[in-house]
Amino acid sequence: MDRNQQRTLETFGFAIEELPNLKTTPHMDFVNREGQIIHGLPADSYHMKRYLSRGLKPIIENSKPQNDFVCEVCGKEFKQKIALSGHKRTHTKNLKGG
Repeated sequence: MDRNQQRTLETFGFAIEELPNLKTTPHMDFVNREGQIIHGLPADSYHMKRYLSRGLKPIIENSKPQNDFVCEVCGKEFKQKIALSGHKRTHTKNLKGG
C-alpha cells in the first residue's frame, strides 16, 4: 500500500499506521455490507474512494506475509523454493572455502 492509498483510507476513517517500505498495491480485497468478500478490486485512489463511499470496507493485513521456505542453517526466509536452494549453496561454499 503506498502513501496515496493510505491517505485515501484515512480520509474514510480507517487508521493505518505508518508501514516501512510502502509499495503500491494494485488490487485489494473488500467486504460489502452483507459480509461477502470481493477479491481483487483495483486499488488506485479513484477506485478506492468509490468503493469506500459505497460502504465497502478494505481487508488490510496487519502481519507481514508468511514465507514458505526457511533456511535450516540461518533461519532466513524465502518466498520461493528455488531462492532457498540458491541460498543454501552459500553455506556450503563457506564451508569448502575456508
